[in-house]
Amino acid sequence: MVLGYWDIRGLAHAIRMLLEFTDTSYEEKQVTGEAPDYDMGDTEEEKLRVDMQLVRLYNSNHEQKKPRMFEPKLDEFPNLKAFMCRFEALEKIAAFLQSDRFMMAKWGNK
Repeated sequence: MVLGYWDIRGLAHAIRMLLEFTDTSYEEKQVTGEAPDYDMGDTEEEKLRVDMQLVRLYNSNHEQKKPRMFEPKLDEFPNLKAFMCRFEALEKIAAFLQSDRFMMAKWGNK
């Protein structure tokens, strides 16, 4: 399986966690660089294929979802905070969080 996304955590982060938790073997292809000249892949064929698929990644609800990404939301919900602690303590998730495959958030993609 190939997981392709920009070299940021973004929406693919939850998918990475699921793949790690289920021990699913996957290859990660990262799109890097400044717009509009992204590095789309290793070969010309891959660059063309990725370029065609990028059109489908737009989310028209991004502005509405943005506050959920940045404001602390769990402070008012101790049960959810406890769930996150238990989830991050799961053996496979904890190992992934400590691995070099785990992507820490980068602001401004820099």
